[in-house]
Amino acid sequence: MNQKPLRQTITKLEKVLSMISGSLSNLTLGMKKRKLLRTDMGQYVKGRYVEGQRRVVTFIGNIQPAFSAQQTKLLPEGDREKEIIWGSSKQWLYTARSGGEGGETLPPDYIAHEGCLWEVKWTMPYQNIGFHIEFLAVKVDKDIRPRKEGDIDAS
Repeated sequence: MNQKPLRQTITKLEKVLSMISGSLSNLTLGMKKRKLLRTDMGQYVKGRYVEGQRRVVTFIGNIQPAFSAQQTKLLPEGDREKEIIWGSSKQWLYTARSGGEGGETLPPDYIAHEGCLWEVKWTMPYQNIGFHIEFLAVKVDKDIRPRKEGDIDAS
């Protein structure tokens, strides 16, 4: 059995997959500019803890409702019945568990979406088809989503 044609076919397939992966890593299908609120790490000043500076960060992301039972299982038990969004982004988003050089916990990112703030509860980086982060965020209880009337606008 001649292995040469098989190796040539595998090499060609690897080149095609590499080209596709490179193209898809730049794909921003359905992604828009969005904003989030991020709090930098605080510090101790004369023995008192001073919270970090809050700032608005712009990111490119895709946000959808999260209705999958598999997605809600990723959240803490008390958040599973709340309104949840799923999203993906090419920029990092942070939960309360991330960061903290000295063991401090950083506050999570809060995404501004549909007139409400959504607390980022879960993130997962992927590198399968280009680098991206997938996230789940829970609507902050005090925020009320405004009702929309009329036809659905795709923008």
